[in-house]
Amino acid sequence: MVIKGTTMAKTKPTSLDALQKLHAQRHALDRREAELRNLAASEIGRIVIECGAELLDASRLKALFRHVTRIGLDEALSLLGSQKALPARHGS
Repeated sequence: MVIKGTTMAKTKPTSLDALQKLHAQRHALDRREAELRNLAASEIGRIVIECGAELLDASRLKALFRHVTRIGLDEALSLLGSQKALPARHGS
């Protein structure tokens, strides 16, 4: 029975409530990451097509990207004989 004019005290959130909230946030972040990965893949795909690399064997192109990621872009460009390494991009 509720008496008019009285308010019930709010209960303090429990650790279970906090855990449920954390799981919901993590799920939302996972969905957002998947969306951003798809957008990034589209951007990278456009770059690949613009430079004609879609004609290269996909497995070898993937191996090249893995190698470049491992050693760094500047080192890879240096090994490929580039006259000048591209400036590093930060914050993107």
